[in-house]
Amino acid sequence: MKSTDTVRIDLAALEMLAAIAEAGSMAGAARQLHKVPSALTYQVRRLEEALDLLLVDRRGGRAQLTDSARLLVREGRGVLAALAGALARARR
Repeated sequence: MKSTDTVRIDLAALEMLAAIAEAGSMAGAARQLHKVPSALTYQVRRLEEALDLLLVDRRGGRAQLTDSARLLVREGRGVLAALAGALARARR
């Protein structure tokens, strides 16, 4: 991806990566998100293609978040928290 490219990441994608990080596995994240593991795997692969980044290292029989994905999770949690705060203020 070029630095001038614009990529849209929806909130569900950020939540999905955060769930994988929290659960420590794709299967655990799928349970947490009330999805079947194959659907979560499909979504991750589509996101990887859209971002042109490897987000999950699937070697060794276990799916682990890559450094890039962990960075997105760290930064994405801030985005999710900011949005939740903004919605709370807007509802007052």
